[in-house]
Amino acid sequence: MPQPRAGAERATTIVFLDYSRTVVMARVVRRTLRRRIRRTELWNGNREAPLATMLTDRDHIIRWAWRTHPTWRGQVADAASRHPSLDVVRLANPREAERWLAAGQPAVGASTAPPKRRLRDA
Repeated sequence: MPQPRAGAERATTIVFLDYSRTVVMARVVRRTLRRRIRRTELWNGNREAPLATMLTDRDHIIRWAWRTHPTWRGQVADAASRHPSLDVVRLANPREAERWLAAGQPAVGASTAPPKRRLRDA
């Protein structure tokens, strides 16, 4: 099981998007296909690998998402048991997440600003 990232001991809340495998995989596959077809730049000039690599690369994002999906509940439970002061907010589906966000839950220590967009070179 992966170790928590540096600074995790300072967290006060874990917001756990515990979506079904169906929801997660549909989103991962759609996003991967869209990025591959559009040749979208991801970071540092990287782009999605050819779709055939899904069959040969154990860590292809689609295979990784399928393989790791069942492990997240245990990781969240482990983090909560190691840090009993953590509040755990489990959201089981996108509708619950929308309701939770609409309720105006405070985002303590988190930025609520939209991500900055990088200007494209002309």
